[in-house]
Parts: sequence; C-alpha cells; structure tokens
Amino acid sequence: MGLLLAILSASPAWALGLGPASGNPILGQPLQLQIPLLGVSGRPPESKCVFISQSTTRIDNDYLPRDVRSVVDTDGGSPRLLITTTTAVRQPIIEFQVFIACGFNVSRDYLLMVELPPTSVARPAPQPAPAQVAIAVPVQTAGSAGLPDGVAQKEIILERAMTLEDLGDLHYQG
Repeated sequence: MGLLLAILSASPAWALGLGPASGNPILGQPLQLQIPLLGVSGRPPESKCVFISQSTTRIDNDYLPRDVRSVVDTDGGSPRLLITTTTAVRQPIIEFQVFIACGFNVSRDYLLMVELPPTSVARPAPQPAPAQVAIAVPVQTAGSAGLPDGVAQKEIILERAMTLEDLGDLHYQG
C-alpha cells in the first residue's frame, strides 16, 4: 500500500485550464481570437484534441461561428489556442464551447460581444439648433356651447427646452 502511494505521489499532475479569450470580434470581419492554455506542464495538447461546439447554455444557434478553425500555438512562450474563421462575423454575439480531449477533458463556454467596425468616413459636424422656433398652428376658440366655432391662425414661439406644460401655462391661463 505504501509503494502504491509513493508511485501515485511521484507522477506529475496535469491541471490544464482555459483562460479568457482575447482579441475583439468585429462585425463584418473574420474571427481572430486567442485563448491562453493555463497550467501546461510538459507538452501542450495537440490541435487535433481541440473541439469547438455550441455552448451548453446557448442563447441562439446562429451565434456559433461558422467554419471555425482552432490551432494550438506554442510559438512565443506560453501555449495558446488560436481560433479563427474564414467568413465574416454577422451576429452581435458569439458564443461557443472549447473542449480539449486526449486525456485533458477540459471545457469552457465563451460568450463575446461583437464590436462595430471602425469608421473611416468623416461625419459632418452637427449644426447648432436655433434657440427658438416659430411655427404657425391653428388655435380654436370655443363658442357658447363649448364646441369650436372657428379656426384662427396664431404664431407661437417655442423655446428648445419648453415642455407641453410650459406651453399650456403660457397660452391657456386658468
């Protein structure tokens, strides 16, 4: 029994984890994400062991990226998972699950908001609005029976911050 415990304690323990996704998905452009592989001791998993599928708590089937490729990259230090697509992102949200098999059996769900593409078109500067606007509106006068008996034209000056209550107080006292 003591020999068995000594053997089990001498074997390396692998505790692979998936970090947060980095890289901003942009609407209308192919997906390019990086996910760090955490706690890799020794050889990282091979790319054939990585599977991208729908999230277990999916919101919508259309939020799963199409034609996804995943590659384990070990260049430049820490191993990471590169997730790319060849088609453009068309949905406002991306959600998927990464599962690493081949003895690691690690999975994590990801939910990412898609950003709008940067605009290169110069927008015209907003024009300042006038402080007052003059409009002609029909004003009705009431006859003896309380019904309208004619329509008169009257010019009403409105200020930009004026509310309906202000307008009523100004023109219809009592």
